[in-house]
Amino acid sequence: MPDELNWYLEPPESSAGRPLPTPPTYRPPSNWPDPMAIAAAATGAVPLLPPLGIVLGALSKSRLKRTGRRGLRLAEAGLVGGIIWTVVLVGAVAFLLWRDHELAAVRGGTGEVMRAGRVPTSDLRAGDCLMMPSPTTATRWVHVSSCAVGHTGEVYDVRALPSGPYPGADGLRAAATAECAVSWHDGFPASVRDAAATAGGSLALLLPTEAGWNGGDRGVACVLATPDRSGAATAQK
Repeated sequence: MPDELNWYLEPPESSAGRPLPTPPTYRPPSNWPDPMAIAAAATGAVPLLPPLGIVLGALSKSRLKRTGRRGLRLAEAGLVGGIIWTVVLVGAVAFLLWRDHELAAVRGGTGEVMRAGRVPTSDLRAGDCLMMPSPTTATRWVHVSSCAVGHTGEVYDVRALPSGPYPGADGLRAAATAECAVSWHDGFPASVRDAAATAGGSLALLLPTEAGWNGGDRGVACVLATPDRSGAATAQK
């Protein structure tokens, strides 16, 4: 092979006989979008992960400026989506807190209901008038109001059952019925009991739920229920 051709096939040498350094190879930016930008767009579109979309979107934008890869719009979409969902979720939580406050009953200094609303059954007190859900109900919330307006029940006593494992729905009902029956017969004269019966009143119970019992709620509200919203039966002594 001629010497001239060998010169083109072999690396050129410097005057000292050493090969010259090879120039760096140019690598163009990849045509695939940046993986972090893709992750930012995905998490920014999911309502449960908006803060992650904000973080990944900001980091991806910073990295894309250095690398020159594609995906800037994906990163911006994740960032904007994360911000929007964060605002929506914060607004939803604020609305729920405001609604709970507005729906809650307000009591006066001596405990009387000043504004109708809902209360947890553990906060019921003797003398509270309420809309009774059913004759025997395991619930966490009830609607109370002033006794001057229509109601279907009046709490005449609040009892606490002994601690222990959850006795089951039937066992809880039997124990509460015994407690409230004693309170009704021993706490009110016969004239009051007869007048309540004449007006169509009957004894009812508000019981803790199984979850409430396991959480320590042992309270039972003994209620004199009326057949309509007139509140004609009363447990006033």
